[in-house]
Amino acid sequence: MRSLVFTFALATALITTGCLKNSPINDLLGPSSDKVAAAPMAQVSDFVTTYKENSVKANKEYAGRWVKITGKVAAISKIKGIIDGRIYYLVDLNDKDGKVSERIVCRFNFNKQDEVAELKQGSIVVFYGRIDDLSNITHKDQHLPMIIDSQIVH
Repeated sequence: MRSLVFTFALATALITTGCLKNSPINDLLGPSSDKVAAAPMAQVSDFVTTYKENSVKANKEYAGRWVKITGKVAAISKIKGIIDGRIYYLVDLNDKDGKVSERIVCRFNFNKQDEVAELKQGSIVVFYGRIDDLSNITHKDQHLPMIIDSQIVH
């Protein structure tokens, strides 16, 4: 028990002093407001157009990067991961201006249930998340990556 308390105290000290600034541990705790503010903003139409023009080039440039994406909520669903068995929530976003018909899917982790439950179809939202690598897509016709580890900005 003492070692668990010590480990937690050490991790907290390292995080608050900035020693783990780029650590994935910070992403579990949620992004800092500076990180979210600095992330580039994209509309669904920008994202779709970039990937449709050349998905290989776009994937090479953007996979793993954190972005803010804005759009209109089209659908909300709950799934169970095939490999890990974890629960995820999927929110499909349409372009808010109707420029493209494709949707971007944003995946929220199981601990974001309360936030996802507050969303309504048709509402305009801004999400913050990481662009998944296209190689993780299993559908043969899919040319758009998923936004994973999503969080609601507003």
